[in-house]
Amino acid sequence: MLMTIEEIEIIPELQIEVDDLTEQCFYVKMALLGRISDEAGEKNYNNIQGKYSIEEYRNALAKADRMIENIDKYGIACAAWA
Repeated sequence: MLMTIEEIEIIPELQIEVDDLTEQCFYVKMALLGRISDEAGEKNYNNIQGKYSIEEYRNALAKADRMIENIDKYGIACAAWA
């Protein structure tokens, strides 16, 4: 399903603020799911390992999960990446 930017911007699930930690967690989760290479996941994991609090990781991982769900449902991770 192809959507316009205007359509993407009004879908609540796609309105995810993606910071560096969220982006890196997204790629780690994608690798764990076998959707990208293990090497790519490991590279992103190494970039964030030990640099954030548990709460920051939890929040970023939750957003990463939502982004993956969005890919499955809408074909894109979030409005910011459209």
